[in-house]
Amino acid sequence: RLALAAVARKLVVFANALLKANDNRHALT
Repeated sequence: RLALAAVARKLVVFANALLKANDNRHALT
């Protein structure tokens, strides 16, 4: 259960980073 929570948190952080990178790419172009 603890590992699942850690994976879920990592997934959320990864998704947030992906969205931020997408915004940055749009702002640069």
